[in-house]
Amino acid sequence: MDYEYLEQSDEEYYQCESDDGIDGLISVNSDGDVNPCVPDVSIRSANLVLSHYLRSRPPLYQDLNVLAQVKLLRVLKDYSVPLAAFSSIVGWGKDCYLSNYKFATDGGSTSGRKPVLQQIIKRYNHMDMFPRIAPLLLPHCQRRIHMVYHQFQAMIYSLLSGPELMQDDNFLFHNEDPFGDPPARFTHIGDINTGRCYRETWKELITPGSNKILAPVLLYSDETTTDSYGRLSITPLNFSLGIWKRHVRNSHKAWRPLGYLFDHKEEKLSGQPDPNVAKKQDYHAELAFLLQGIVAIQKQGGFEWKLKYRGQTYEVVFVCVVFFMVGDTAGHDKMCGHYVSYTKLIKQICRYCEVPTDEADDPDANCPLRTMRNMKYLLTHGPTAQQQAKS
Repeated sequence: MDYEYLEQSDEEYYQCESDDGIDGLISVNSDGDVNPCVPDVSIRSANLVLSHYLRSRPPLYQDLNVLAQVKLLRVLKDYSVPLAAFSSIVGWGKDCYLSNYKFATDGGSTSGRKPVLQQIIKRYNHMDMFPRIAPLLLPHCQRRIHMVYHQFQAMIYSLLSGPELMQDDNFLFHNEDPFGDPPARFTHIGDINTGRCYRETWKELITPGSNKILAPVLLYSDETTTDSYGRLSITPLNFSLGIWKRHVRNSHKAWRPLGYLFDHKEEKLSGQPDPNVAKKQDYHAELAFLLQGIVAIQKQGGFEWKLKYRGQTYEVVFVCVVFFMVGDTAGHDKMCGHYVSYTKLIKQICRYCEVPTDEADDPDANCPLRTMRNMKYLLTHGPTAQQQAKS
């Protein structure tokens, strides 16, 4: 635009006052310099341009399309929604308009989020997937707590009903056969179905030629704090199935919660011969409570399912067995009854073997592995001094 022409134009044509009568259109900083982002023109000519632009455009309240978009931008800003969601929401509105969707304006059944969720929950039978609360009396501290848990059967149903998970290429079957047995010898070690543990478990639980499929249960637990000082924490216990490949299990969509473990940090026990041991036993009582759904499935020999794979539907029985527990060192030591301390005062710092702490950095040190049989005998019959030496 020709700014010199605007300066020479009649002010009455633009219906604009002089510079002294216009407030706030162009600001000057404290040093008297004009903002460098503004074009290098006089304040008067810039005001004329702005006034001309505002008169040539209809008021915002008359442009309903622009007004609706501005309102949507304001909603996104108020709720801190990513700005990239703007196009998706506008696209959703376009699809609703083309499909003749009727928005309820009289407070009808579809005018709120809660009624819509209730319809979806009822239609897809998701009532059992909500968390539940049950009382649990801890055996040693005699404290009654409320355990928050999920039904294992409902979580299994949720996993096996996910279309993104149940893709043919996601399954971890030998030779693309759901009932295929593992080879007698593996040529390489890859996913969880290529180890000796998997092969021996399959031989023990699966009958060749039957409709049973081994479904390893993979657990994951990691403590997380809920306050800035780290005093209040919660430990969720999640699980997934080993029938999927590793890249699928790395997604959060392949995991479901079993429940949450109580925080025993601030628990004070009185009258107990060893409060630390009592806390660990109460911790295992909670674990037993959360794992009782898996135990029930194991006692009945598995659960039936119609598996769709490679264009065919198989009536199978998934046999569940816990394969391993994923977590950090502190969580694993706590679960194994080991001291959650890593100073030189601890006699044996490793929970896997009996290497002394002062020899833990020696690659040639003698480190016999710990066994459940030895640890159980030590806890039952061993003296306290010998137990502490194995800590």
